[in-house]
Amino acid sequence: MKYNFKTVLFDLDGTLCNTAPDIVISTNQTLAFFGFEPIEYTVVAGFIGDGIETLVRRAIEYASSEKSCDQQLLSQAVKKYRTIYDRNLLRTTHPYPGVTATLAVLNDYRLSVISNKAYYFTRRILDHFKMTSYFDCILGGDSLTTRKPNPEPLKFILQQFDCPSHQALFVGDSEKDLIAARQIEMPVCLVSYGMRTATELAVLNPDFLIDKFADLREILG
Repeated sequence: MKYNFKTVLFDLDGTLCNTAPDIVISTNQTLAFFGFEPIEYTVVAGFIGDGIETLVRRAIEYASSEKSCDQQLLSQAVKKYRTIYDRNLLRTTHPYPGVTATLAVLNDYRLSVISNKAYYFTRRILDHFKMTSYFDCILGGDSLTTRKPNPEPLKFILQQFDCPSHQALFVGDSEKDLIAARQIEMPVCLVSYGMRTATELAVLNPDFLIDKFADLREILG
């Protein structure tokens, strides 16, 4: 199939930047504050991608072996997590190899970020690494009333750019990214260097699957 892409939409965590270590550290520090034992890196990493409240709830339920988390505790823990993550946000987080160099040459495309991470944290990371200027629009998980895998954030960008879905490419690292794009018939490129392996992603049957961010240039032409 021949594509004529005009717009490229990017996930942040696991796609543009390796943020998982700082998220895991912050999650376990939050658990420790409330008297819970730390949980394994791979377990916490599996909880990432649906926003802060879901991450914290999953971590507490796992650490406490409870099926549901008390709402008052959850509210307190989410507030504490935000404070802790604000301190740890840039401790080890960094763009993946080839990200900034590739973004710098995509001048012919309208670029955007659609993350489920809170906008405040999303923007701080992009600002710190001087990546903000590459993007025409940036959405965090709290920018609209819905987040991925709901396709509304993607549709919002398409409306802003006056671009049909078949001329836009979504680049992400998870099933949530693929599901959101597929609901509006938007082509999807998944990256295997993020929080999911190539084997896990291949079964999702994305339109493109790349091992290095720089490979995106071959897709876009």
